Amino acid sequence: MCGIAGDVSLDGRADVALVATMTASLRHRGPDGEGMFQSDDGRVRFGFRRLAILDLAAGDQPVANEDGSVVSMLNGEIYNHADVRRDLVALGHRFHSDHADSEVIPHGYEAWGLGVLDRLRGMFAIALWDGRRERLVLARDRLGEKPLYLRGSGQDLTFASELGALRRPGDEIDPEALALYLTYQYIPAPRTILRGVTKLEPGEVAIFDATGLTRKRYWALAPAADRRTPDQVTELIGEAVSERCAADVPIGAFLSGGVDSSVVTAILRRTSGGAHTFSIGFPERRLDETPAAQRVAHALGTEHHVLRMDELEPAEVERAVASTGEPLADAAAIPTFLLSQEASRWVKVVLTGEGADELFGGYRRYRYQHRMRRLLGAPLPLRRLGAMGLRQAARFDRRIPARLGDLLDTPTPLHPREWRAVLPLRLRASLIPGLPSPAGDPVLAAAAAARGDDVANSLATDLATWVPEDLLVKVDRTTMANGLEARPPFLDHRLVEAVLALPTEERWRPERDKAILRDFALTMLPPETANRAKQTFTTPTDVWLRGPLHTSNQRATEALLDWGVDAPALSELQRHSLGGGRDGGQWAWVMYVLGRWLIANQALIDHRAAV
Repeated sequence: MCGIAGDVSLDGRADVALVATMTASLRHRGPDGEGMFQSDDGRVRFGFRRLAILDLAAGDQPVANEDGSVVSMLNGEIYNHADVRRDLVALGHRFHSDHADSEVIPHGYEAWGLGVLDRLRGMFAIALWDGRRERLVLARDRLGEKPLYLRGSGQDLTFASELGALRRPGDEIDPEALALYLTYQYIPAPRTILRGVTKLEPGEVAIFDATGLTRKRYWALAPAADRRTPDQVTELIGEAVSERCAADVPIGAFLSGGVDSSVVTAILRRTSGGAHTFSIGFPERRLDETPAAQRVAHALGTEHHVLRMDELEPAEVERAVASTGEPLADAAAIPTFLLSQEASRWVKVVLTGEGADELFGGYRRYRYQHRMRRLLGAPLPLRRLGAMGLRQAARFDRRIPARLGDLLDTPTPLHPREWRAVLPLRLRASLIPGLPSPAGDPVLAAAAAARGDDVANSLATDLATWVPEDLLVKVDRTTMANGLEARPPFLDHRLVEAVLALPTEERWRPERDKAILRDFALTMLPPETANRAKQTFTTPTDVWLRGPLHTSNQRATEALLDWGVDAPALSELQRHSLGGGRDGGQWAWVMYVLGRWLIANQALIDHRAAV
C-alpha cells in the first residue's frame, strides 16, 4: 500500500515542483521509499511513496512494460497477481521482479487494455500513462477500498491519494458537499468538500486525453449471475481471508471479539501459523469489548495486544480527525487511529472485519427499519405512541437510533433522505441559512437503484455509499497515517456478488442476524463467540466534548462562527446534544469535526470572511 500523485499537462509541461510537494505530503502512506517518473516530452510526472509489503527488494514503483510505453503506479494490493502473471508470461511478457504485484498492471494493460481491470482481484487505486495513445488512465477498486482524488481544467489534470495533496490557495468549500456532510456525516463520491476537486467512485475508471476527461463504470454492485449456496459463500470467506494473508512482512488483525473479526482471526491463524491481534478498551464497561477479544485470542493462541483509552489526549484526537483529509464525523476514527498507532509497532498489515455487517445485516438499524416500515402504515395516533416509546428507550440505550421516533411522529411522509440523515433538516437549515440542497444526492441515487425488499435495499445502499465513503475512509486514512496497511476480506468482490445473489431470508433474519457467518464460526470458534450478540461500536462523544476535549471544542466552535455558522443555532445544538440529548453527542460531534477541519484549513475561513 502506498501513496500516489501526478500531474499531466497535455499542451505543456507537468509541474515537477508541484508533484514533488504532493508526493512529500503523502510520506506517511509510504515511509519506505520514493519513486518518480517523467515522460520524455515532460508532459507527464508521477510521484510515488512506498510502504513495502511484497517483494521488498524489487517492488519499487513506478513500473513499466518492456519498452516503457506503459508506466503505472499502484496504491493497494493485487491478491491474484501470481495468476495474472502466469497468464502474461504465457503470452510472452517478461518481468523484472520476482513477485511484485504492481508489475502485472502495465503488462496486463498492454495485453488486454482496460480489460485488465476485470482480471484483478484486490484493493487498488491505479494511475497509468499510455504513451502510445497519449492518455492517462485512473481506476479505483470495485468496493472503494483505496481512494483517488483528482482536479483538472482544460488540458491539465492532477491526482493524488489524499485530498490534502490537492489543496491550493484560493480553494473554496463546495456548499452542496457541505450539505451532504451535514446530512450523512460523510461526503459521498464523486463530491469532495472542495469545489473543483472530485474523487473516483468505486468501480470507476477515468480516461484523460486530448478529448478531455471521460469517466465510466467498469463494475457495478450487482448479484452474481449464478446463485451460490450458503456453503459456497463460506468457502469464499475462507478464500478471501487466506488471499489477504500474503505478505513479506508481519501481519495481524484487529480483534473486537465479535463474530466478524473472530472469524477473520481464526482463518488468519490457520493460514499463517501465528498472528498478532489488537483490541482497544474503554473505561466505560458497557463499551468495553476487550474481555471478549481476550477470550478469542486465548482460544486461538494469538499474540494479543490491548490498548486502553482510559485517558484521552486532545492532541491525539485532533491528529486523528485531521488524518481523514476532509470532514468525517465517524467518531470510531479516534480509537481506530490510536489502535493503528499501537499495531504499527508490531506489524505492517492488519486484517479487519469491515463489510460483514452490511453484507449479512449485522446492525440493529436493519431490524428497526424492518419494523418501522410496518408501523408507518398505522394511524397517526398509534405512530405517535410508538414514537414516544422509541424516544424513551433511546434515552437509556444508545443502540436505538433516536431519530426513529421522529420518523414515526410526522403527519406526512418524510423525504427519503431523512431516513438516513444524522442532523435533522430543521437543524441543517438553521445552522447555515441558505445552504442549498444537493443537486444530485449519491445516497438517494444508490437507494433508488437498489433492488429487493426493504432490508435488501438498505444493505445494498450501505455497501454502495456508507461503506466506501465512511467506513473505508476511516480505516484507510487512520491506518495509513501510521504506516499500516488494512485489508478487509469481507469486501472481496466475488464474495459480495455471491451474497447479493442470496435471498434476503438466507442473508438476514430478524431473530438471528448474520446466520451464515455464525454457522461458519461454529466450525472454528467457541459457541459463545459464534453466537455473541452484536455490540455496536459506540464512542462517548458527549463525554469527550464536555470533558477532555472541552477546550478543543471551544476552538472548533470559534472557527465555525468565524466561517459563518449561525451562533444561536449552533449554541442550541450544542446545549441539546451535550446536555443529555437523545443523539448522545452525535450532533455536536458533526460540528466539532467540521470546526477542526476549518482550523486546519484556515485560508478557507479567511476567504469566506473576505466574501
